[in-house]
Amino acid sequence: MLKLLLIVPLFALTVSCSSNQTKVEDVDSVLIDQSESAYMVYAGIPKNKVDQVKEKLLNAPAGIYLVPWTVFTQNKDKYIRSHIVKNEYPTSNVEKGISEFLLKYPGTPIGLAWNGGIAFTRNDYEHTKQIFKQYQADAESYEQNRNTDPRSDPINPQGHFGPLLGW
Repeated sequence: MLKLLLIVPLFALTVSCSSNQTKVEDVDSVLIDQSESAYMVYAGIPKNKVDQVKEKLLNAPAGIYLVPWTVFTQNKDKYIRSHIVKNEYPTSNVEKGISEFLLKYPGTPIGLAWNGGIAFTRNDYEHTKQIFKQYQADAESYEQNRNTDPRSDPINPQGHFGPLLGW
């Protein structure tokens, strides 16, 4: 039994998933945390954990909610695309990558950065917050100085989706 800890700002939720027994069709809902302005966090929730998650959400801060899988997949504009302030990765297909990740790794969080990047590690989330502050302070300066080399960009979607999803 693999025990995964989903950390979202101001909220911690433990979701236990058996890594070798969870099937794609078992993902029933998506836990979404949009309490941080620089990124959103998603986690696929298996059918057998939805009630446990709903119970824990009763005392959750605003911006953290559960969406049925079918609603999430039919409304990617609302739940994914609309949260990208400035898409710096227009060819990365983050909608497909996030969906595939949630199905393949239920209970494991993945972040969507304000610029369409993907945050997976603590460093990715910190980097995302830092560059969002820079962008908000001076968008022109940010654009002139931003990292455009995909090999050294920690939130480039391909850097995460490649190894995790085999893209």
